[in-house]
This record gives sequence, C-alpha cells and structure tokens, in this order.
Amino acid sequence: MCVCYMMPCFLPNATNEDDVAAFTALAAAKAGDAKAMGAPPVLGLIRALATKYPCKG
Repeated sequence: MCVCYMMPCFLPNATNEDDVAAFTALAAAKAGDAKAMGAPPVLGLIRALATKYPCKG
C-alpha cells in the first residue's frame, strides 16, 4: 500500500507532544472505523501527521 499522497510537511516548531496529540485525536475520531483501526499503527501516524501538517502546493 502506497501512502505517497499522505506526506506531512512539518512546522519548524512542532513538538513530539503535538505529534502524539494529533495521533491520539485521529485514533479517537476513528475509533468506530474498523478499517482504520485495523491498519498498521504507522499508517495511522502518517495519516494523523498529514492531516495536522498538510503540504500545500
């Protein structure tokens, strides 16, 4: 599965705590989604970061 379209563009002042908060917020929002919850955690992390830090261009 390619996640090439989900690349995050980090802000220079982003912290690990910001990233953890984005991941847990996405997990909470998708808690009832069996497909999302069944995906490998690293995909959830990339999705969360790409949502929080979308690349514009």
